[in-house]
Amino acid sequence: MESQSYESHIKEVFSLIIQTNTQLESQFANITDKWDLSDFRKFIGDILIQSKTASTEVCYHMNEILKHELRCKSIVKASDLPRHYAEGKIGLWKGDITVLEIDCIVNAANGAMLGCFQPSHKCIDNVIHRAAGPRLRKECIEIMKGETDPPGTARLTKAYSLPSKYVAHTCGPQVRNHRNLPSSQLESCYTSVLTACAQKEDIQSIAFCCISTGLFGYPNEPAADVAVRIVSSFILDNPDAFDFIIFDTFLPKDYVIYRKILDGTLLSS
Repeated sequence: MESQSYESHIKEVFSLIIQTNTQLESQFANITDKWDLSDFRKFIGDILIQSKTASTEVCYHMNEILKHELRCKSIVKASDLPRHYAEGKIGLWKGDITVLEIDCIVNAANGAMLGCFQPSHKCIDNVIHRAAGPRLRKECIEIMKGETDPPGTARLTKAYSLPSKYVAHTCGPQVRNHRNLPSSQLESCYTSVLTACAQKEDIQSIAFCCISTGLFGYPNEPAADVAVRIVSSFILDNPDAFDFIIFDTFLPKDYVIYRKILDGTLLSS
């Protein structure tokens, strides 16, 4: 797609959004003539992340926009990443999970399982939904049907404009008291994702984020202990279930923590 076509898709989504919201039209009437393309792109991204609905036409144009943006990124193939642990079944990587070409990535979702609705939020839920596009939220709404999942459950969806095939959404526990960690709920997150993925023949590789850490408050090292223990136990009990599982640590400190735990328990000879 040429850059002019990319621009026209962005302007078309902007126009469709404004047409359906007269308040926005009056709010930005005297501003948009000063905007460059990045301003329009940020605007439509922020509006769509706050919306529960997107028309078929908007979804089409966003898919074209996101396909173009994905081609401009450096895609990382999971098959090229090192497999140092558990006889080549487990790897450790630090990077953007939305550029990973793999069968399934894991999203640390909220209890509604519909994605983050806050434009400025830096959570992985927001990042994944922005990169996948509004079709992901539409599917989440369809499968949830107004229900709210308790912490520790998992749901699978397509990945849409992401380079992965699927997204596994799981809601981890929120921690307010570090002296009484809800480890069983966090364990259930990993077990639920692994169990759901094992039922899909076309899922042979998974990338886990650091579930419940960060904004959810689970201490990083205990969370990593749970992750490594549950995943390695599942692989041991189900050796043919998956070809490769990656722990994706976006933060440098999480990479150091996982490296220490993995080197101490699962380092392949």
